[in-house]
Amino acid sequence: MARSGGERLKSPSLYAAQLDFKEPGELGLFVDEGQVSMLEDLMWSEGFLDQRRMAGAFRMLRSQDIVWSRIVRKYLMGERAPMSDLMAWNADATRLALRSEYLRRLYLNNDFAQGRWKADGQPVHVEDIRVPVFAVGTVTDHVAPWRSVFRLTHLLDTEVDFVLTPGGHNAGVLSEPGHRARSYKHLRQAGQPR
Repeated sequence: MARSGGERLKSPSLYAAQLDFKEPGELGLFVDEGQVSMLEDLMWSEGFLDQRRMAGAFRMLRSQDIVWSRIVRKYLMGERAPMSDLMAWNADATRLALRSEYLRRLYLNNDFAQGRWKADGQPVHVEDIRVPVFAVGTVTDHVAPWRSVFRLTHLLDTEVDFVLTPGGHNAGVLSEPGHRARSYKHLRQAGQPR
């Protein structure tokens, strides 16, 4: 859109979203060429990425918090945590359509940050974005580590409001206002003159 003078977007908001996968965090332990090839084979045969495969990878990233502490509470101590809105939302996994292009081109090859991602046959240059950007990173995010998300401030050449919140990938973005354990840090980066 920047290349063609499009003005549909006035200010994109990016929530726990990586533009640069140079430092992908813990998820990098599970995503390599062999894993992507295996997932591509599964997706082509099934037509989608089953929710259980994705959920299983995320559980392994934070097994102490997500798997073992729940097993101890639920099965060994007989305590069942009441269902919260966030837990219900997390439990509602979706099947993903074929996502190998995302995994291979963006995650493994880092094509977007390197200027190799193409739209309409032409490379997309992140520095061409001139509208203000609002971005959120979350401190304990195991999917999109905040330092990796923060790298967008070095890629973009426009005004960026970056907010860093405590919590993980979901709770850090979705926590209700006034939550006792929530706070934030804010950085406003001025862009280059147009």
